[in-house]
Amino acid sequence: MILYLSSNENMGLLDDLMEDKKLVIKKLSGEFNLNKFVVHDMRNLSHCTQIVIDLKAITDTEEELINAITAFKSIYNAKFVIIAEGLKGELLKNLINIEIYNLITAETIEEIKKEIEQCVIGDGMTYQDCLKYMMDVENPSRFDFKGKNIKIAVAGVMPRIGTTTIAMNLASYLAGMGAKVGYVESNTSGNLKLMSKFYDELSKNNGFYEYKGIGYYIDGQQIGPEYNCLIYDIGKLTDKNLFKDNDINILCAGSKPHEIWSLYQVADIILNIEVDIVFSFASYRGKTKVEKLMGELEKNYYYVNSSTDFFDGNVNKEAFDKILAKI
Repeated sequence: MILYLSSNENMGLLDDLMEDKKLVIKKLSGEFNLNKFVVHDMRNLSHCTQIVIDLKAITDTEEELINAITAFKSIYNAKFVIIAEGLKGELLKNLINIEIYNLITAETIEEIKKEIEQCVIGDGMTYQDCLKYMMDVENPSRFDFKGKNIKIAVAGVMPRIGTTTIAMNLASYLAGMGAKVGYVESNTSGNLKLMSKFYDELSKNNGFYEYKGIGYYIDGQQIGPEYNCLIYDIGKLTDKNLFKDNDINILCAGSKPHEIWSLYQVADIILNIEVDIVFSFASYRGKTKVEKLMGELEKNYYYVNSSTDFFDGNVNKEAFDKILAKI
């Protein structure tokens, strides 16, 4: 069953679907505090497969609205469709961040009904469809990805130094800037296969994994030509998987004694290669050693924040901005 919370003026928007598609739609019209509605009626909503919300009927603050939808999504698997006629701004970004992609923002009745049918009857909207909203509320991208085939290699001075996290965070950051991105596990760790079993977000699609418009590939898989950026996670840097033929090379390092020593060990490999070095978990004492070594290597380097989320594109936005400035 579809639950439709509607303002009085938009009460008839789903009538065509009821008649043509024989859908069972329960309509409630008026004004609603969604936060209280979910708290008091959550058990009664368990049989709803879709919840269509007309924002004109909602009295919640933006924070209350996000909290209410998040609470419901944590328990039930219903699809949310939000009718946000002509709306732009931070609320749309926050809805996208909690993975609400069926956002109807058209301003004419004809277009609104088309979008409603796409969301309710069709496959719905995807993260990629929603990028236009993200660009409305953030600074427009200064990167021009059109027609480019940018290759980015990410390696570590040693295993378990954060290479995969940096590579995946960078993929999410680029996708959020409007790029079509592919991530390639160009190492033998097998992390991607394990992650797909742990994270439901990584869904299999035509032989590769996909999440929020990013394609995730195991090394050796056929990669399509449609990507603006390809990020190669090559694992631990050695003379056998030397950085080459890439637009950007990123080396992940740390500031602990054994991590600094590992960087010394690959210094000869990167001596004549353009490399940006990122340091995680750097202490004040460690930074002193880092700066001494970087003075010797004459490489660009950045301190980055630790990340617990592979799909967080914003945690190291400032460092990524500087590294990507050359493209």
